[in-house]
Amino acid sequence: VLGWSSAPASLAAGAGRAVFGFQAPPSFTHLLDAILVELQSRYRPDLGSTPVTMPGGSGAVAVDLVLRAPADGGTVLIAPSASLTLLPTVRQGTDHPVDHLVPVAGIGSTTLAFIVGPAVPMEVRTINDYFAWAQVNPTLGTYGVTGLGTPTHFVAREVANTAGVGLKAVNYRGTQPMFDDVAAGTMPAAFTAMPDTDFTTKYPKVRLLAVSSDQRWPGLPDVPTLTELRLLKSPTVGSLGFFFVEGTPAAKIDELATAVRSVTAQPAILHGMARINMRPMPSTGPTYPALLAEERGDWLDLVRQVERGGAR
Repeated sequence: VLGWSSAPASLAAGAGRAVFGFQAPPSFTHLLDAILVELQSRYRPDLGSTPVTMPGGSGAVAVDLVLRAPADGGTVLIAPSASLTLLPTVRQGTDHPVDHLVPVAGIGSTTLAFIVGPAVPMEVRTINDYFAWAQVNPTLGTYGVTGLGTPTHFVAREVANTAGVGLKAVNYRGTQPMFDDVAAGTMPAAFTAMPDTDFTTKYPKVRLLAVSSDQRWPGLPDVPTLTELRLLKSPTVGSLGFFFVEGTPAAKIDELATAVRSVTAQPAILHGMARINMRPMPSTGPTYPALLAEERGDWLDLVRQVERGGAR
């Protein structure tokens, strides 16, 4: 993968690469595969039919690969927006690697959810009910997250601070073991990226109590937002997008942005997004960088609030 010394010749033959380096369930990667297949007839060089998945903490290896690649439009990063908006905030420095990436296009927006399992009594029907229950049962005041210092962890800490409840995060290496533990009752609750639409069918004993979006999520009219409950000052909505290394010609940026906008309007892709609870947001041109800049400012405010509060 790192052998890009022969990149000009390979790109001339129509070979490119889409790189993805973040934990994701199969349904999520299936959507990425479908998007890349649709892009093949709309963008050159051909980015392949499946993304190259690079291991590494918070996608660091994937980001590094893209930064080392030639700025010719042949290597594209597919990444959640938090990797460009939250990570530079918590890993402060004068020059952060993601600042050398160029946002090309947003695919869809996502949000976070708070879930509880059978360890929490059925009479606990709201997140405020949960906080009251956790105060009475402090030894059970734990929640799962897939990574400390991630969006779910920071949102959970701020919500706990606002509610005045002492909760402890438990780190999981993936959503599947976390969901399994919540469903089995060995972990009472979890803050997670919004699960698939068939989540409650797979895990009938797990309930969604709140979401972090700006409005109630499509298909979940009875699940309130953390902002309407006044547990979160600003909503948290992330996105999935395409990114080039800085210096990529404007013509290649425009070409890929146009292709992504066309692909994300396809009915099959829209259906795939709906299945994983992703809202369409085909943002291109100056719109997507502006959204990321606003998101980065929101994360900076939230991180400062969390650090002042001190919850875990």
